[in-house]
Amino acid sequence: MGERKVISKYYPPEFDPSKIPRAKGVKKSNTIKVTMMLPMSIRCNTCGEYLGRGTKFNSRKETVEGENYLGLKIFRFYLRCKKCAAELSIRTDPKNSEYVCESGATRNYEPWRETDEDREERLKREKEEEGDAMKALENRTLDSKREMEILDALDELKDISARNAEIDPEMLLQYSLRKQEELDQINDLEDQALIYETFGKSGGGGGTGDSSTLSIKRIEDKDPPLTDLLESETSSLEQQDNKKKEKTSLLKGIKLTVNNNQDNNNNNKKRTINQVDNESKENELDKKLKPTTTTTTPTQTTSSLFAEYGSDDEDD
Repeated sequence: MGERKVISKYYPPEFDPSKIPRAKGVKKSNTIKVTMMLPMSIRCNTCGEYLGRGTKFNSRKETVEGENYLGLKIFRFYLRCKKCAAELSIRTDPKNSEYVCESGATRNYEPWRETDEDREERLKREKEEEGDAMKALENRTLDSKREMEILDALDELKDISARNAEIDPEMLLQYSLRKQEELDQINDLEDQALIYETFGKSGGGGGTGDSSTLSIKRIEDKDPPLTDLLESETSSLEQQDNKKKEKTSLLKGIKLTVNNNQDNNNNNKKRTINQVDNESKENELDKKLKPTTTTTTPTQTTSSLFAEYGSDDEDD
């Protein structure tokens, strides 16, 4: 068991690793599998599928040999279409700071993207128009003329396509309306036949009239227009709101009257309590004052009698 866990191995002194034969058919690949998102919107040339910007792909990345820009490496990415699995390849363009489609796909038109030629032409035109007002006017007239020509060409193409069209939209609409009317007539006839089968025999058995002339028209249930429904709903809602407002106003009035009555009752109670308290206080004071007056009066009378008639000792 010990030799199974040995990490180091014995190499003899005469060992030469260059003499070891290499396996045939095995080549070292310089591609790396990476997950990337499309930096632009493209269209597959095989099936015509549009692949939007930001779509995630499992791609293979490799370095383009023999090409660089100011020492910067150029990378190529291989990916497959999601619909037809065709191989698409794009590579980096460090000169213009963007990506370029190499094979299998074409880049969609992007009006905000300006190429080098367009940029040079725009700068040249701006320099010419800075010092010459007549040149600027000529350029504007040429632009307006070009736009008018484009619009005229578009109108001509529309006329040609309308002339060559096998189906006219007006004719198609008329045909659909006629077909709908025919279907309605067939349905009405079927309904009348069904009504005759159910009610014609019982109604025409005892009479002398011709039963073939019996026809009962179907009553068409027509729904009211949407505007009437909306008006009725709005009027009902308004009535409900008015009823609610009336109820709330009545409740508020009742609450106010109840509160006022309660306040009046409370005030009356307070007044009666105050009156009772005052009366009780006055009664207590009267009770306290009455005995003092009765005691003082006899003392005053006896003293006055002694003063007038004298005491018994003096008589003796």
